[in-house]
Amino acid sequence: MRKELLTDRVLELAKSRSHAVATRLHLLVVLLNDQEVNPPRWQAHLEVAERSLLPNGTSIDTPVLAADVQDLLDECSVASGVLAVEERLIAEFSDVGDLPVEEAAGDDAMPPTWSEGLDPYGFKVEADAFFCLSSSNKPVVRQVDILNESVDPGQGDVLLKVSVEAATDEPLLHPYEREFPALQIGEVKTCRDIQLIPNFAELASLDEQLAGNLLFEIFVGGEVVGRHRKPLTFFAYNQWWHNPQHFDSLSAFVHPNHPSLAPVIQRARVLLGERTGDPSTSGYQGPPDRERWLAMAEAVYDALCELDLVYTNPPASFEGFGQKVRTPDRVLEERAATCLDSTVLMASCLEAIGLDSVLVLVRGHAFVGLLMGGRVARSMGAMDPQGGVVPNQNDILDLFSKDHFVPIETTTMTVGIRKPFADAIAQVQRYFGRSGAGELTALIVPEECFRQTTDPVSPLPARRLVDGAVVGLDLPEPHIKPQRAGSTEVSEDSELFGAVPFETASTEALDNDCGLLDLLPDPAAVARVRELINETLTAEAPIHGERLTRIVGRRCGIARVSATRGKQILALVPTESREETDQGLFVWGSGWNPDNYSVFRRTPRGVTDRQIDHIAAQEIVNAAVHVLKSEFAAEPDELVKETSVALGYARCGSQMRYRIGEVLARAEDVDELVYDGTMYRLPNR
Repeated sequence: MRKELLTDRVLELAKSRSHAVATRLHLLVVLLNDQEVNPPRWQAHLEVAERSLLPNGTSIDTPVLAADVQDLLDECSVASGVLAVEERLIAEFSDVGDLPVEEAAGDDAMPPTWSEGLDPYGFKVEADAFFCLSSSNKPVVRQVDILNESVDPGQGDVLLKVSVEAATDEPLLHPYEREFPALQIGEVKTCRDIQLIPNFAELASLDEQLAGNLLFEIFVGGEVVGRHRKPLTFFAYNQWWHNPQHFDSLSAFVHPNHPSLAPVIQRARVLLGERTGDPSTSGYQGPPDRERWLAMAEAVYDALCELDLVYTNPPASFEGFGQKVRTPDRVLEERAATCLDSTVLMASCLEAIGLDSVLVLVRGHAFVGLLMGGRVARSMGAMDPQGGVVPNQNDILDLFSKDHFVPIETTTMTVGIRKPFADAIAQVQRYFGRSGAGELTALIVPEECFRQTTDPVSPLPARRLVDGAVVGLDLPEPHIKPQRAGSTEVSEDSELFGAVPFETASTEALDNDCGLLDLLPDPAAVARVRELINETLTAEAPIHGERLTRIVGRRCGIARVSATRGKQILALVPTESREETDQGLFVWGSGWNPDNYSVFRRTPRGVTDRQIDHIAAQEIVNAAVHVLKSEFAAEPDELVKETSVALGYARCGSQMRYRIGEVLARAEDVDELVYDGTMYRLPNR
């Protein structure tokens, strides 16, 4: 075997095998990088191996050396011994047939290339090499380009079918099909974010990884004219992928509604009543009460301690390909838990009693946290969570320093290392000090992951097992917490004074309208384009000029509208409907103008192309006014975040904060809002 190939395969094995095996593999990696190995230099060898492994998605903690590994190290005191040990380990790990063919997609992944073959249709595919059910909220296929190399377009429309090949009775993912008009020879069609729906019943039977393929097929006139396969490895049903792009998927193992939690919650209420005289677990209802929230969390912690859970070490693959995670019902049945198992169990119980949990990832470990605030969005403050994930160490430390969450160790609930609740809090304080802060990896907020506008996470269905065989699945129901005091959060189905749902205008191109813009300034074409403008304004006004031209362009069969085309379209907008601003042109309609517009629109889930810069300033002000009518007063960062939530956004990034902050400042200048240097409030009228 070539050294380079062996190194790659060793790295994959190191991420997926047991701790003992991984220790020996780490040694082999060291040997491949440094042939002057001897026991006193073991720490240096680990550092060499770590530099080799880190770019590939894993890291090393100094292992407890097994006796046989120590013997191997002793043999490495001379160069000849090194070579002998290398050969022995290479032989031991030469069977690599069960490894994934491709590495997971990452920032350094090779760009996709056109498929090779004799088919008259070619493919260029950008897709994951692995499928993890807990991450099934994300599309497996990010993009596929298909190229008609030689098929006569007169043969008919094109059907793209994406399916899965694997050694299972039924497909692991349900097939995807999409039909579109015939392509001219040399024309390329791009499809993005293809979501293959999981077959939960079949996936539930996967206890180990399974190799398979994504199969891409093109049909024209009922005949297959193109076929392409891309390897896809399926992770075990309950495996979590330790990858920054998939951190949010750990939330899938948080099951606050599972019936198995009922005895734990009932016991927690008994303990809470005995200690405080009030057994109610009412979440954040009532005025802010830090001591009450901590008392509820402590009651849950102690109820879980009474279960006598046994701690089990996580496998060496915690980082890289993650590990299998027990859902709360499995933990309670098996009475065993790793750090991840106990973390999601405690988080599930906190969520079940109406409190908000966070999952804290540090190097090689995880623990839970309790959010100390009325609602998640407010507690996140001005952070920039990626969906429900805060990946920046400084942001996590800032949240901790402001007492937005209290971290709690959960392995201390298990037999042999059990500690009181106060000690469980104290044990993880080191990660937020100077010595341990560098180990912080991410903070995950399950509720935000469930609510995020783009690719919301869904709780993983829990398996019902009898004698190790799957006999059924429990699909989690949506969890509804008690209403928080002063909360501005509303469901999409509830009535919100001053708010209406944002409804997108049609972008469907009718055959008669395709090529319409090429006919301008023909009077008939002008009249029809004005009709399309008015239809768009009826649905979306006030609307930014760029969005208006994009929608009208698509109605006319144009995917990308040039600046010249855009000017042609906007020239047909009546003068009285135009509002020139620093953000560009906004177009009003349906009798609305900035002076009489009193509503704001909440962006529903699934709408991902409504930019904050394309929302009129008055609409943003109206959302802020709504927030202040509930809050009475709010700090600037809090008001910015709450306003973004009222507008339907799950994330509040730097662009969002800048735009809303700028609008609030201008509203203050014209006395729509009052700012006293600390808080915003509504003016007295």
